[in-house]
Amino acid sequence: MEQHFIQYIKREIVLRFPADPQSPWFAELQHYKAGFQYPVHHVTRLAGYPANKVKAGDVIWLVSQLKLKGQLLPPSFDGKVVVKEVIQLNNNEQQTGFKFIADKGSCWFPLKDATAVLAIIAVQPKIGDPYTPFDSGKTTVGQAFQSMKKIHTPHILSTLQQQLEQNPIDFVSYRIKDGTQAAFSKVAELLGGGAVVFWDRWGLPRRLAERRELVDDAELDILLCQKIQQAGTVYGIESNLYAVDSSYSAKEKNLAEQLGKYKTVQVKLNVEQSEDEPT
Repeated sequence: MEQHFIQYIKREIVLRFPADPQSPWFAELQHYKAGFQYPVHHVTRLAGYPANKVKAGDVIWLVSQLKLKGQLLPPSFDGKVVVKEVIQLNNNEQQTGFKFIADKGSCWFPLKDATAVLAIIAVQPKIGDPYTPFDSGKTTVGQAFQSMKKIHTPHILSTLQQQLEQNPIDFVSYRIKDGTQAAFSKVAELLGGGAVVFWDRWGLPRRLAERRELVDDAELDILLCQKIQQAGTVYGIESNLYAVDSSYSAKEKNLAEQLGKYKTVQVKLNVEQSEDEPT
């Protein structure tokens, strides 16, 4: 029977980053078609328990809390890695962790407030009885799960995944250049109401959602169209630059209107990035 593990991943929206693809910022650049629908791999720097117990067929659940300029969304499950292969990492003949290659069944999750779920997840230490490491208001999700832990109650997460797959999503459409802050606020509002939210700052591979690395435009178009078609409502964050010609936001708005799912969110914001930065 497969084992289940959980680990916290830091997620922070970066608005300014190098424009040069050769910059060290992009040192781990993947193939530009990789990882859209599911994670490619997960790396941990933990060399001991329980990372050294993970084997092919096991499951690693990734959890995080998205941050923008000091503001935090509620904790949410980021993705699920079904392990295909375990690679031991070494540096100068010293073990430094593991790389877990993802197999079929791995996936990214939309945003959904997981505070209540995380509070009842019990983990199994190497020695001693199971315990619940997360206590909202007393510990943060990062403090609770920064180090990989073996889950004692995996059925809780299987139930959560079923709920995420069955519930309709709210899609948040915005313009990166001047609508990120307003989109963040709208996402926080929706999550506070119990919604399941697709926002590309979360529901895409981290290399794209946070770092804005080079990606295949056609593959991205296909994925975003799929999410809009699956959505119950598409919220358009109508900043000054929203839906201008040739922008992704224009494509998203047009499709959502055709499907009768579009809902306007009026905002007035200053441009968040300088003109020479990615849009």
